[in-house]
Amino acid sequence: LEVEHRSSELWLRYAEFEMRNEFINHARNVLDRAVQILPRVDFLWYKYVYVEEMVGDIPKCRAVFERWMKWMPDDNAWLSFARFETRCGYMDRAEAVMRHYVNAYPSARAFLKFAKWAEFEAKNASLARTIYEAALSELEPEEVKQARVFKQFASFEERQGENERARLIYKHALELLNLGDSGQIRD
Repeated sequence: LEVEHRSSELWLRYAEFEMRNEFINHARNVLDRAVQILPRVDFLWYKYVYVEEMVGDIPKCRAVFERWMKWMPDDNAWLSFARFETRCGYMDRAEAVMRHYVNAYPSARAFLKFAKWAEFEAKNASLARTIYEAALSELEPEEVKQARVFKQFASFEERQGENERARLIYKHALELLNLGDSGQIRD
């Protein structure tokens, strides 16, 4: 490490060496130093939160996730944080993480991931519906005009047994995206 302190692979191997030799606290310290020196290397963060969760130090794991989120990582990191909170039984905190993610990255992709999380992981259909509706109203017009936003919203409504709502969403998408004349749409 004195020769090449910017090598993320070397930091990871050092932490794993400490863990193999049952020096967990040493590994935790190594990973803490590694993420301070290399904060943009996601796999070091993943390993760090894994070790903290494995040890059972939930508050420390949460603090590591919060430190990581300040660096605005990719989508999967935010989802990992929400899933961690879900595993710990804190659905309100998990929802807050996902809301923070959508505020940090206000895009169709973020809204759709949040809605999918709400439906499948949080098992909250009303929250998912609210998120889809917010996506249509809060996003920029060019973001809303993506067919996948409407498709996923309509598919969600079909899974919920709301076929009439799904039909209206498809009809609204056709009108908004100019995919067909209103005379060609059959009721």
